[in-house]
Amino acid sequence: MTDIVQKTVGANALYVIDESNNTLVVDQTNGRVGINNTNPGYNLTVTGAAHMTTNLSAGTDLFLVDEGNSRVSVGTTTGVAGFTFNVSGNTTLIGDMLVGTELKWDNTNDRLGIGTTAPSSSLHIVGVDDNNPELRIQRSGVTTQYLSLMNEDASGSFIASESGESNKKALYIEAIHNSGGSAAGDNVIIFRTGAASGPTERMRISDVNALLTVQSPMDTLLEGKLGVGSATAPAYLLEIVGNSTQTSGYADLTGGLFSTSSGESAISNGMQGFWLTARGMNTTSKYTPALKFGSTDTNFTTDNPKFLAGIVGRSNETYSGDSDGGMDLDFMTFPANGGTAGTPVVNMTLDDIGRLGIGTTTPTATLHASTADNIVAKFLSTDGTASIELADNSTSNNAVLTRVGQTLTLCANGGNVAIGNSISSYNGSAPAAGQLLIGDASAGVWDAATLTAGSNITITNADGAITIAASGGGGGSPGGANTQVQFNDGGAFGASADMIFIAPNMAVGATAAGQNSGSITTDTVNTVAMTASGTASARFFSQAGQTPGQYGLVLADSNMVWPGAPVGTSPTIMPAIDLSAGNYDFATLGGAGNCSQTHYLVVTVGDPAAGNAIIMPDPAAAGLPPGARWTISFNDGSGQPQLVAFPAVPLNGGFTQIEASAQGAVTIFTDGVGWYVESVVDTSGAGRIRFL
Repeated sequence: MTDIVQKTVGANALYVIDESNNTLVVDQTNGRVGINNTNPGYNLTVTGAAHMTTNLSAGTDLFLVDEGNSRVSVGTTTGVAGFTFNVSGNTTLIGDMLVGTELKWDNTNDRLGIGTTAPSSSLHIVGVDDNNPELRIQRSGVTTQYLSLMNEDASGSFIASESGESNKKALYIEAIHNSGGSAAGDNVIIFRTGAASGPTERMRISDVNALLTVQSPMDTLLEGKLGVGSATAPAYLLEIVGNSTQTSGYADLTGGLFSTSSGESAISNGMQGFWLTARGMNTTSKYTPALKFGSTDTNFTTDNPKFLAGIVGRSNETYSGDSDGGMDLDFMTFPANGGTAGTPVVNMTLDDIGRLGIGTTTPTATLHASTADNIVAKFLSTDGTASIELADNSTSNNAVLTRVGQTLTLCANGGNVAIGNSISSYNGSAPAAGQLLIGDASAGVWDAATLTAGSNITITNADGAITIAASGGGGGSPGGANTQVQFNDGGAFGASADMIFIAPNMAVGATAAGQNSGSITTDTVNTVAMTASGTASARFFSQAGQTPGQYGLVLADSNMVWPGAPVGTSPTIMPAIDLSAGNYDFATLGGAGNCSQTHYLVVTVGDPAAGNAIIMPDPAAAGLPPGARWTISFNDGSGQPQLVAFPAVPLNGGFTQIEASAQGAVTIFTDGVGWYVESVVDTSGAGRIRFL
């Protein structure tokens, strides 16, 4: 045995066996042992290889070499069977680690490879084409519910949320933020395809704009039904659900084709528009898809939605060649109480050469009307004159049939009006000499008759001529003074100072019994005069001896009781107002006259866009007299807004608008300067006539 040598190294007392090789060194001072090491830093320091034939343990659960089971445990003395290396607690690895041939930790690049020993990403997974996902994120204890990533050669790549049939789960793709801090950026989900060096964006979903954008020139192919705004699956290929609430002047349920380019310069097959087409069309399979109007009212139980009106194309020939394509256009409506089935009736047709048929689908003239009614057509003018003009291809040859009031006139421009070649009979009888057609109001017909001569009159009838002559009579000088109106006074001319005429005016007066002067008289001779609107004004006095100009009542447009007329038959007497056609000027009755010609205005149609109104003027600027009043009747019961606007002078000094969404009426008056409310009738009882 080699000698044991005691020596001192620094402050340490050592016992050395085999001093030349430092085989075993005992550090008595620090209580350490070194093998092949003269300065052990631990209780046991071994320099060089070491071999143990039994288990080697370093402290409780610190380190164990289990030779019998061929495993090493760190932090535990009980390794797991089947595992060569067991670690309990935090572990730090310095350097690369290879597990088998398929799991590699690249410590230099901080990469983990699964299925590869040369990972090129932080996590690099190389799978096999076995129809199993390369990555699976699974719920604990539920083997059928997991998120998977799979890349197959045959099918491509998949991101899947898989779950059991009895507990199906959703897959969320989200771009979200933490709801804190200042708003910036956008949580956008972007879809791109193409080359990796420069992929093209195809679609994006913006969180800030709440907008799905499919990029141009990306085409979209939808194989199935599309529902917009619906909470349930659509029943039709395209189903759009919305409401009529208007936001910024537009209802939710509004759409259109809005071109960003200039308008077309000519009609062509490729022009912008919306197609409604069908194949194999002929005179049996004749209809294109229709533009359908209807209702989903809950009372419709047979057909819902119920088809109530529409426009449809109809072929009028078999399309057997490239040059074919004759097509008429049918307009359909549904009659009141028309039945349970949603099938509207064609009531108007525009045929292939521009002929319009009303009540017929086969028009034979440019305008062809067919009806069982006695009145085939009615032409209504919005002014006081209604005319129908007939003209040939020369601008100078035309004839006009005109009605003004109850007078019907047929006038030819530069020619004669002919009724056939001549009138050879009336009611089947030939005319007699001097016979005339004379109106018979009681029978409602024209009668053929000759004139009857009265006293001292002779009538001579001849072919095409009537001669009337006086055969006797009286005479005499006018009665009264100059300008006095003449009347029959017991067979002689009579006159009175209370009735005088100085062209173009006339004055009328009367003196009551016992009065010194006229108790009903006029202050000047021209008091009774025609005004601009064609009515009379006069000033009367009730107190005898009063000076002209006192206690007077001026009868003028503003305070006369005006004759009524059926609503809509006159533009100036109880006129009908359609606000959907535009604003209505009150002062001029929509350009037809002046507001003093009527005391009643009737709104028959409101404006669904709430943009048009009856525009009230400044009373002073319009010259409206104090005490004048008008009643405005709101007759549109559909709920559409009916507006009266006071832009110049507010009503009652504070309201600029009357808004009616129900039937009712408002009576207003003026003091010549301002506008005031006299009465309000609101038939809804719910405050739907409002002052704003």
